[in-house]
Amino acid sequence: MSELHRKNTYKNRTIFIDGMWRCGKSLLTPLVGALDNVDKVKFDYHSEWISVLNFLGKIDLNTTKILLNMYSDLTTYNNFLGREINIRPKDDSGIFKNPKSLNYLLRIFKDDTSDISKEIEIKKPIQLINTHNVFQISEPLVESFNERLLFLRCVRNPVYNILDWAEYFEKVGEDPREMNFYLGKKQIPWFVSQDNQDLFASVSLIEKAAIMYIELESLSEKIESKKIFNKKNLLVIPFEKLTKDPNFFMSEICKRLDITNDKSYQKLYKKLKLPRPSNSIDENKALKDKIIQKIENHSIKNNLENLISIYESKYS
Repeated sequence: MSELHRKNTYKNRTIFIDGMWRCGKSLLTPLVGALDNVDKVKFDYHSEWISVLNFLGKIDLNTTKILLNMYSDLTTYNNFLGREINIRPKDDSGIFKNPKSLNYLLRIFKDDTSDISKEIEIKKPIQLINTHNVFQISEPLVESFNERLLFLRCVRNPVYNILDWAEYFEKVGEDPREMNFYLGKKQIPWFVSQDNQDLFASVSLIEKAAIMYIELESLSEKIESKKIFNKKNLLVIPFEKLTKDPNFFMSEICKRLDITNDKSYQKLYKKLKLPRPSNSIDENKALKDKIIQKIENHSIKNNLENLISIYESKYS
């Protein structure tokens, strides 16, 4: 059987805002979406699922790259025609969370003709995609988008994630709205290595959350070691620094996109409570101590404490 092939694709830039749960994506996304020629955000589970299936060996690399490009092109085309417009006022993906909402409403009157692709090629709308935990398995993404890609990786001190993750994991297997891949009947997250799956199944919720962070960080280190990213296509954005100095990061994003920094995003600062001070060292320590006290397994405890120390020395 012949290998799948796709000859052409749109050449517009694509921004991925990615990170673990509760690390600042919802804070950064509206700021980036306010920039000139950046389209409304798409919460893209398809790119997540495709990337995960490739990581698990369920689909090959060539098929993965073609699917990522096809879905990206479809999103660009539908956005340009005003399809899939979300008018729910409270949704993060709704157009009313974007200062360019009127522009998106006017798009629904565009005719669906062959000229649309020509218009896209001329205007080159910048696609904005929001994903979870794709950085850790991002090789197909980098190969698919090449120089079109700008990857914004949101990170945060894990002391602010672990407790929420533990509470969230109670829903796994119970709530049909929970749409992640799990391994086996014991509901092991797709990224937990085989060596730790039995341990994961046997520990408390807080320890499960700690293992999840440890495993995701391990995959992140492997991706970093491969050096598939460079200064032009990757920007790491620590939550603690974004909240203190959003202007710096927005300026860096504009430079990487090679667009004018019109500072339109500053209109959103009051609503997003930006800038704001970071939590104090004492607050961080108190939360860390609260988490560590609940972890009984010494190996999990030591690994998590080490990763917290690494994060704080790297980004504080």
